[in-house]
Amino acid sequence: MKGSLAEIVKNIAKRNEAGLNRKISTFVICIIISALFWLTLSLSKTYSGSVSLPVRYVNYPANKVVNNQLPTSLAITIESTGFNYLLYKWSIKKKQLILDISDAYQDKNRSYKLPIGKNNDKLSEQFSKDIKILKVTPETITLNVEPKVSKMVPIKHNINLSLAPHYQLNKAIQLNPKRIKITGSKDQINLIDTVELETTQLLNLNSSKKITIAIKPSEHLENIELSDKTVTARLEVDKFTEAQSEVPLTVKNLPAGFTIKLFPDVITVKYKIGFKDFKNINEELFKAEVDFKEGKNNRLTVKLVDRPNTINTVKLIPEKVEFIIKK
Repeated sequence: MKGSLAEIVKNIAKRNEAGLNRKISTFVICIIISALFWLTLSLSKTYSGSVSLPVRYVNYPANKVVNNQLPTSLAITIESTGFNYLLYKWSIKKKQLILDISDAYQDKNRSYKLPIGKNNDKLSEQFSKDIKILKVTPETITLNVEPKVSKMVPIKHNINLSLAPHYQLNKAIQLNPKRIKITGSKDQINLIDTVELETTQLLNLNSSKKITIAIKPSEHLENIELSDKTVTARLEVDKFTEAQSEVPLTVKNLPAGFTIKLFPDVITVKYKIGFKDFKNINEELFKAEVDFKEGKNNRLTVKLVDRPNTINTVKLIPEKVEFIIKK
């Protein structure tokens, strides 16, 4: 009897639990249906809001320059139904607007104006058909347009160089090109006398090298067209030796009828020269002289007026000579 009563109680509990589960399930389903109904109603409504979008300008005039700073972004108020609005707000972060400079016109004051308001067809075409443009800020952009002018300017390198022991540059660093053409407004061009290269480090160099270096960006070059964006620099490096040559002195501007005796009349020229050029050096390639008109206190300064272009770090011994003049 007890067993039967226990089973009856157990069956009643199961029926109550099943009924409670059905009520909970029904309640949850009702909430989901209500939420979907609310969401459908919400997304069917019309929404509006502002977005800020970056701008890229195209079709600049070939023979003119725009020398004022143009807006880099536009504030646009858009309108659409809820679903389209949310979808567009999510994807619009990746969007960039294209503005056509060739659409600019001259007003009565001969100022150039670029219209970009909500009625601009080229602007509207860049948005989905489900999106309506309500407002664009700014609606018009003013362009300061001037004729382009050009000039050639020299290039300045910024190469920080150190050479390995017993190595030297055979000649000055060679740049190609040495000058570039810059193009822009007259006021901008007048501010630029040279164009610099990016800083380059070359340490412990022991061989010739050819490198490409970019033009260094600067505030003055922001709206300037450059004929070249990079420059080639060539550095000719060779192992050197120290050498010397004995060179006789000649006298310049000696008065007619006079003879002069120099002490000494031969000087020593010490220099550095690359190994590969050493065999081509002889004393006939040097010319040293003194100018009688520049003599002071019976002393004349020695000048090396001719020398091979392959030598450097030149030292003259002595730098001054004494003289005696006779008639």
